[in-house]
Amino acid sequence: KNKGVNAVFLGNPMMDGLEKENVFRPPDNKIVIGVLPGSREEAYGNLERILRVGERIKAYKKDVMFPIAVSPTLDWNRVKSICSGYEFAVPVRNAFVDVVLASDIIISLAGTATEQAAGMGKSVVVFNGTGASSSWRKMFDQKKLLGDAVLLFRYDPEKIAREVVRVLNEPERLKRMGEAGKQRMGGEGGARRIAEFILKMEGLCSL
Repeated sequence: KNKGVNAVFLGNPMMDGLEKENVFRPPDNKIVIGVLPGSREEAYGNLERILRVGERIKAYKKDVMFPIAVSPTLDWNRVKSICSGYEFAVPVRNAFVDVVLASDIIISLAGTATEQAAGMGKSVVVFNGTGASSSWRKMFDQKKLLGDAVLLFRYDPEKIAREVVRVLNEPERLKRMGEAGKQRMGGEGGARRIAEFILKMEGLCSL
């Protein structure tokens, strides 16, 4: 609209079809920080970076766990090997929605998954990763897209850990961030609303 285009936002189709897998359920006594390392080759390096942040968070909060939503494109054994030195890390397969919904906050170096997590009402922490898809520029662009739903950092495990702990201690802030993500992404039903709008504009239906 700022450029003079007659635009309307009806939602984002990537928010459709996100249903619980009923594969992962964390213990009730744990703070849950979901991990989305991405789905490409750089995800392994991204995961290592996230786990180093996790170590620092663990130094401040003992009752924390980090479920990792492992993309089917990644090597499961390689992921488990990376996680083997971190007792708080819990890799999980086929449970992206479960992990997101169970989490108090998300650390993500992914693309689409970051946006979906924000759209599901979760506060998301992002920082520069180890490849082109998680570069500082990409993370900066995600921050522009998702606004207050995202906390953006340069990679610094101690600084990121302190801020994550601070946010976890501010439930109202978490709630505001979650609402911002829902507003930016538009919730579920976007595909139907877009299709109905097109049909109406073409005079093919009277919705």
